[in-house]
Amino acid sequence: MKTNAKCLLLAVGCLLLAGCHDRHRPKAHKSRTHKSTAADTRYDGFYVSQHQGNIDWAAAAAGTSARYVYIKATEGARHRDGKYARYVREARKNGFLIGSYHYFRMTSSAHAQFDNIRSTSASKTRTWSR
Repeated sequence: MKTNAKCLLLAVGCLLLAGCHDRHRPKAHKSRTHKSTAADTRYDGFYVSQHQGNIDWAAAAAGTSARYVYIKATEGARHRDGKYARYVREARKNGFLIGSYHYFRMTSSAHAQFDNIRSTSASKTRTWSR
């Protein structure tokens, strides 16, 4: 039961993140901040998938205040974004912090979808566990 609950929470989180997905171009998103200490920092970032085509990562790094990028890794139980590995490599090379996201589909189990993103992104970002 605990495993099912974790998968459901992962699926809901992925669904929320996937709802922000834009198939046309990278978008800069301003993060929310609070003013509790002088050490608080504001970071901007954007998200991409293979639908953006070839990205000039040097221009993206120089032309925005963005410090991080979320890169689409997977969709559903089997699809892997064709440019994921390249985008991770190029974004890191240009100084971006990296996050990966999964586009959740209701046509596959949460377990299968979790396994898909875990196996795709584990070697590129952080280690995943279930």
